[in-house]
Amino acid sequence: MIDKKLKKILDTLKINPKESYKDVIYKLVDEYIERHKLNDFADHAQRAKMKELWDNEEDEAWEI
Repeated sequence: MIDKKLKKILDTLKINPKESYKDVIYKLVDEYIERHKLNDFADHAQRAKMKELWDNEEDEAWEI
């Protein structure tokens, strides 16, 4: 059983009136998983670039 506030939110996310709440929730979960995968990919790419930019002798000379 879902509360009224959640029901209103799910109603706004429905693409068509016949779409079930279950389908809306599955769609939200799928979008979350895809966004999480994209964020992991971007984080991995940024980590490599940051290591390249910050792990160099020029920066180490400033730290002393």
